[in-house]
Amino acid sequence: ERELAELADDVRPQLSATFDAGTGNAEADQRLERLIQRTTPTPQNLRRIRAHDVLERIGTPAAKAVTRGGEKGRD
Repeated sequence: ERELAELADDVRPQLSATFDAGTGNAEADQRLERLIQRTTPTPQNLRRIRAHDVLERIGTPAAKAVTRGGEKGRD
């Protein structure tokens, strides 16, 4: 949890997605919730979070691959 807290701002979309899906473990869900609440997204991270949310909603195989890190978007 300590290591994730150091990276929480960068991995917030993944933490949120995992929390939303549920882990099936109450303690893990509580830890995820605490990590998410401790993050303070920067403007750059807010853009990443929003882009991740849009890709999840699109739901195509290509969009899903990007959200899993299988493909890199172009700048």
